[in-house]
Amino acid sequence: MNERRKQLRYRWNRVAELAGMTYGNLHKIRTGQITVTEDAAYGIEIALRWSPGSVEAILAGGEPTDTLPHEVERDAAYVALREAVAVYVDEYGEEGALQKLRELRDDIRSNTPSSRNRDRREETA
Repeated sequence: MNERRKQLRYRWNRVAELAGMTYGNLHKIRTGQITVTEDAAYGIEIALRWSPGSVEAILAGGEPTDTLPHEVERDAAYVALREAVAVYVDEYGEEGALQKLRELRDDIRSNTPSSRNRDRREETA
């Protein structure tokens, strides 16, 4: 993990943040003080841009697999979304955050190409 962290030019606290865990828990995982849960492994794989199953492969004595470019983009979007939702929860509470996300969903739905075309047809009719 350390080699990959250096390749990505991350500090350990950034890896922990991207993995969705505390620095302390990441440190305990790295030093073998606690076992890696499935969620923790997934978070570490996202943070270090590894394909799913890479942490398991490392624990079994193998090597991690880099993610493909589209996986990196998807995982980066997931991390950004998770961070944005966390801000909403902090600012508005869980129910308020859910309402904001519903509003965002509705806004996205109303701005799809098909809905814009439908709106134009209705304007000309």
